[in-house]
Amino acid sequence: MQIILCKNPSNCWFGDYPTLKCIDELYGEDTAELWLGIQLDNLMEYCGCKVKLNEVQIDELSALIYLNYSFLRFTELMLFFWYFKTAKFGKFYGTMDPIVIMEALQIFVCEQRAQAISGEEIRIQQEYEDSRNAFTISETEYLNKKGIPGFEKKNEKVIVNLQTSEANKAAVLDSALALVNNRYGYSEDILKLFYEAWEKAHKISPAEYINNNM
Repeated sequence: MQIILCKNPSNCWFGDYPTLKCIDELYGEDTAELWLGIQLDNLMEYCGCKVKLNEVQIDELSALIYLNYSFLRFTELMLFFWYFKTAKFGKFYGTMDPIVIMEALQIFVCEQRAQAISGEEIRIQQEYEDSRNAFTISETEYLNKKGIPGFEKKNEKVIVNLQTSEANKAAVLDSALALVNNRYGYSEDILKLFYEAWEKAHKISPAEYINNNM
């Protein structure tokens, strides 16, 4: 499924797929680590490593990935291994190095995932703005509808309350609360990056947004 799913990175980042932690809750303890071991075996075969990780190393590496990144969807991990295969994170020199994999995974989460989340926030905000613009009329039209003709101000608009923004406001507030409360157990470094991405998208910090809207 890796090739099929990774053709759509956005779906890997934001699709309705379980996290590693969720997989263990659904199918039993250590299921996610077993799955990670299979992905590592596949990566070794693909790279043609002459010296491969032994079973103990694979188990330990799988455990470390799970302990540090259990909040990732399994599709996000698929995308990571896919990116590794496409040389986005360097290459092995005859031996599969666990440290190289952990360093690459840190870059994947702290940079590429943060960028993807920031881009998704901006896209959602743009869609929201576009939906609002569809329900705007000029001030002159508005005043005429109110029976007050003759008022003309170019390039000004009055938002007509044909569509409520409560649903969007609730979604933004929930995402702010998730960050402030660290709902998903992100590490301090990753949480900081998500804070910065959120603030960039909304022009306000999550804490300030909560204070202004609760």
